Amino acid sequence: MTQDSRPAYPGERLGLPESGPGSLAPMGRRLAALMIDWLIAYGLAALAQRLGLFSERWLSTAVLVIWFALGVLAVRLFSFTPGQLALGLQVVSVGGRAPADRR
Repeated sequence: MTQDSRPAYPGERLGLPESGPGSLAPMGRRLAALMIDWLIAYGLAALAQRLGLFSERWLSTAVLVIWFALGVLAVRLFSFTPGQLALGLQVVSVGGRAPADRR
């Protein structure tokens, strides 16, 4: 690939293989993982609201905060969120940056 040409496949610019392990996940699987994570966050927020931890007025904010915290903590600790785990996806370091998983 030259600098002026378009990549032949998604992930080529990152040095990832075209398919198989280590390749860039398709957008559909990534969106499905996001939806699973969002539903988990919604369920936890709804449970917390039912337990009286906050009013119904704050439910949407609680969903966002739980989703963000779940994502940051899970990726930092395990290199994947629950939704990504369910769909066999993982966050990896590309280009020599610090890895997400520091085991």
